Amino acid sequence: EDEFVTYKILFACDKIAYIDAPMYAYYQNPNSTMHTYSSKRLAVLDALDEQIEFFYNNNYDNIAFTRIRRAVYTSKSFYEVVNDKKTKFYLKRYTRKKIIKYRKHLKELFKNYKEIYEFAFPNFMTLYWYFIVLLKKLKIKKN
Repeated sequence: EDEFVTYKILFACDKIAYIDAPMYAYYQNPNSTMHTYSSKRLAVLDALDEQIEFFYNNNYDNIAFTRIRRAVYTSKSFYEVVNDKKTKFYLKRYTRKKIIKYRKHLKELFKNYKEIYEFAFPNFMTLYWYFIVLLKKLKIKKN
């Protein structure tokens, strides 16, 4: 729930105070939804989509980029632990849409953007890597 609200509250404030002291603690429950996958956790992707739009609309592109990166990596990490085919399909489609929408920023957004492409577009990337190998072989034969 925090993902949907906290950033809006912080940006609505005129002033924010910060105290460098540990004043907040909570119990880490190993059975909580934070430590296991459940379909309820997919709501974080909706929250991240809202954040991306909010930050873009308010000209905070750098913050929007961090949210895009987090959305894609969160989708990828959920994909790795989920077993349901429909959810896997949804997660891959979600990632593809983000890549297509923000492709001009890929190198800025992802340190290893090829890994993200390989996750989202595995068939295309297989062809891509075959093509790269072929080009290298052709260059070697040319010399």
